[in-house]
Amino acid sequence: MNELPRMRTIRQAMAEIKRNDPQTAFSERALRQAIADGTIPVVYVGQRKRLVNMAAVEQYMTGAAHDRHAEDRGKIRPIQESR
Repeated sequence: MNELPRMRTIRQAMAEIKRNDPQTAFSERALRQAIADGTIPVVYVGQRKRLVNMAAVEQYMTGAAHDRHAEDRGKIRPIQESR
């Protein structure tokens, strides 16, 4: 059986990060910036609520996802319609 992803709001994600590492230097602003530039994908629930997959956040924080969009920097990305 497949395990469901751990989806969190941005604030919930930050709370979980701080629970695991109370002295973290990673901030909510840094998380929001990574989401805004497309490095960390989000799922929209309704019109405003965004959920992040904690596995993607952890991957980003370990440095595995930093160059994911390096070839796309400076290019205009197409808008993807949600289904």
